[in-house]
Amino acid sequence: REKYVEINKVLELCGGKCNRAKKAHIFESEEKAKSIIEAQEKGEVVDKKKSYQFYETPKEIAKQMVELADIKYVNYEETAEDDNSEILQDVIEPSAGRGAICDEIDGSRCLFRCTELDPENCKILEEKGYPVFCGDFLTSTEEADRFIMNPPFTKGQDADHILHAYSLLRKGGSLVSVASAGVEFNSQKKYKKLRELIEKNGKIIKLENNSFKESGTNVNTVIIVLNK
Repeated sequence: REKYVEINKVLELCGGKCNRAKKAHIFESEEKAKSIIEAQEKGEVVDKKKSYQFYETPKEIAKQMVELADIKYVNYEETAEDDNSEILQDVIEPSAGRGAICDEIDGSRCLFRCTELDPENCKILEEKGYPVFCGDFLTSTEEADRFIMNPPFTKGQDADHILHAYSLLRKGGSLVSVASAGVEFNSQKKYKKLRELIEKNGKIIKLENNSFKESGTNVNTVIIVLNK
């Protein structure tokens, strides 16, 4: 039993999902299956949820966030008859994962793009047709009218990512982000700075406890809305 539990954990960390009917672990892609060979060669397996802090945004929360962002989509039927046609809004998802938030955005009526750190997730985003920069968002200098995001939480990364995104937010723009509930009381300077911004230019929406349980974490979360 102990040996089975250990093997099952390794297979799941490599991306396999146990299928009792088939009595096997099923992998979504050949790339994920290859990670088993890599684990054998290296003698270790990387927990990507921890290393990349990838906890996918549940669909209902992703929908709520996009609604809160209030993207001003272009209506092509109306603007076609208008000489002063609207400019497409720039919308960025800075920690896109596998596209849970991206899937709720109508990229055909805005200038949408995303950033993702995990190369494997970048491939998934590309296959979905999303314009993606594979790298660290904290090095980005791209401004936008909307940032909609679910950043990593550990070591205060949620505050780092939100503050960086706000520095790139254009005047009149909006930022909507998931954050750890600790944003309301953490004593670090960056969290104090974030709370000051929220007090002046935004609000915090509390989510139900364990809102991300289906994504593999019981960390309590909130949604932050910031305007500029």
